[in-house]
Amino acid sequence: METIEQIYASDVYRPFVRFCQLNGLRDMQQLDSRVLARAASWPGMNAQLLARVKLVYTTYRKKNPPAVPPASAPAATPRLEEQVRAYFAQNAHKLIHISDLMREVGGGLKRADMAKMLARTDWCRQVDGSTYFYQP
Repeated sequence: METIEQIYASDVYRPFVRFCQLNGLRDMQQLDSRVLARAASWPGMNAQLLARVKLVYTTYRKKNPPAVPPASAPAATPRLEEQVRAYFAQNAHKLIHISDLMREVGGGLKRADMAKMLARTDWCRQVDGSTYFYQP
């Protein structure tokens, strides 16, 4: 991880680096647009310097995008699994297509997550990629 002092090493950026030091900002990951807006009112920061700081910041972010954790899917709760099993039990006499199941009981899960949940159960069997049946 690169520090602010490494990226803004030129003497031209000294007022900005000093601002960051006094505000406890060390790493580039700590910078964002709110920090740059606050820096605009710092003594020694003029419009030209602020424009250069923002340009360097934007260039750095393009080359080093912030790490975004992958969005996690909602976990299948025991209550949701009970609802799915009840739906299967009510429709035990027919094949159940996953789109019908999602419409009735979805619970905020994606189709792939629902399919994974169904694959883990011992009361559900898969006929093909999207059709299931209840096995008590």
